[in-house]
Amino acid sequence: WREIPFTVKLPAHEVHTSLPPSEQYVLVQGVIDCLVEEKEGFLLLDFKTDRAGSRQDLSLYYRQLYFYSRAVEIIWKKPVQESWLCFLETEEAVQVK
Repeated sequence: WREIPFTVKLPAHEVHTSLPPSEQYVLVQGVIDCLVEEKEGFLLLDFKTDRAGSRQDLSLYYRQLYFYSRAVEIIWKKPVQESWLCFLETEEAVQVK
C-alpha cells in the first residue's frame, strides 16, 4: 500500500517521554509512504527527499517511524518486522528496525 493516512490514540507518556504514565492520551496522525504485508508482519518504508543528515536528524526520523510502526501494530494487529528510511537524493537506505 502507498500513502496510507492514519490516526491513532497513544498514551501521552509514550509520545512525550518526559511525562509520567497516566490516563492521558494523544492523537497521532501521519501518512505512511509504503507498507508491504509479509508472512510474519509488515515492511514499512519512509521516503525522504532530503540528504541523509546527522545522527541528530536521523533520531527525529527514527521517532517518526516508531509512531508509524505503533500505528500499524494497533490498526492491523500485526507487527512491523522491518522499517527503512529511504533517502531518494543520495540513494541511501537506513534500516531502523
